[in-house]
Amino acid sequence: MVEVLCTHTPEQLADVRLMLHGLAMHFSGLGHEGIEADAFDDEIEGPDSLYDEPGGRILLARIEGTPVGCAMLRPLPDGTCEVRRVFVSAEVRRRGVARAMMVRLMSEARDEGYDRMRLSTGSEFFSAIALYESLGFKHIPRYRETLWDDVAFMEADLT
Repeated sequence: MVEVLCTHTPEQLADVRLMLHGLAMHFSGLGHEGIEADAFDDEIEGPDSLYDEPGGRILLARIEGTPVGCAMLRPLPDGTCEVRRVFVSAEVRRRGVARAMMVRLMSEARDEGYDRMRLSTGSEFFSAIALYESLGFKHIPRYRETLWDDVAFMEADLT
């Protein structure tokens, strides 16, 4: 059974940091150079955190107490919100972890008053795109700059 929770404790943030290190290594394994293991640490803690409540969220997914995934939500300047850093450990992929995190993020976003949610993902991540489409996301034009060119931009209506 997948447990998805909003992180609030130092221990939970340490588990999220572990997941983000896995995400950085995943990107490196795909040939995306220049991403260090600690590349995302400043995003989740301290004065430069992008996902602080209210408005943002940091989710941690666990199975039997073991961290297996993370996902983040941040506000955008236009009043929409954006999903970032969705990652599931390779050994538990295709077990509903990403879906559980996305459903929780969408619920949290609605509770925060957002009516639209955006995200970007690599165009080669076909299973991720299929998941997002199944949750009501539609393809939209590029809305921000990214490190890579081959990116799918998507948006869901939360109303």
